[in-house]
Amino acid sequence: MALLAWLFGRRHETITFEPGSRLTPPAASDEDEYVRRCLTVEFRDENESRTFSSNPAFDRVLKPLNSQQYDIAIREAKKLLPKYQDFDLAYEWLGNAYLETQQLELARQTFYEGISKSKRKCLLLVGLGDTEWRMGKVEDGLYWLSQAMHCLAVNPIEYTADLLLGYMAKGIAMQNEADLFLAQVDRMRAGQIRLPAAHAERLMSLCRQGRTEPMRKVIRELADKRLS
Repeated sequence: MALLAWLFGRRHETITFEPGSRLTPPAASDEDEYVRRCLTVEFRDENESRTFSSNPAFDRVLKPLNSQQYDIAIREAKKLLPKYQDFDLAYEWLGNAYLETQQLELARQTFYEGISKSKRKCLLLVGLGDTEWRMGKVEDGLYWLSQAMHCLAVNPIEYTADLLLGYMAKGIAMQNEADLFLAQVDRMRAGQIRLPAAHAERLMSLCRQGRTEPMRKVIRELADKRLS
């Protein structure tokens, strides 16, 4: 699958993900292989010392992003990326701006490229999982969230993977696992963060329509690891 070309306002090399590579999600129709790959660590984070406050130039993206001026955030993030091609937050900001404006394929491409180039992967794996389920590919979304959870087990810096897994579990009647993931969200972030009702219902509905047995196996194993 060839991705991108003019994504960031200038021509990049084309990234090709061959079938069977770790950047191609496993097919849930092959249950054993799907479960195996979801539960196998296929990505590892490298140390990333830069933060959102490392450079005042980042504010040119963050201020419009946080004030929901997404077109400005997208424009400024595109300018930033050529200078920070191995920095995950630059891709996350751009991908999230695309998500908020329902440009799902561009979000997907952004997260893919970020995973292939950035030192730290976990936030981009979460972003890709979030994007894939919104595109109706809930099994692919679970694969990427599983990979994010492997990284976050080492460096637990965010809660969105637990949040989404909680609703996935709830959608296929795994209430104990749903409660466990959502309790983890509450431990990491005050205020009982939850998905908007329409988002939650769509995600749970997609899970009910998906290949529930392999999804159950993956979610059960991820929940068990959360307890260990």
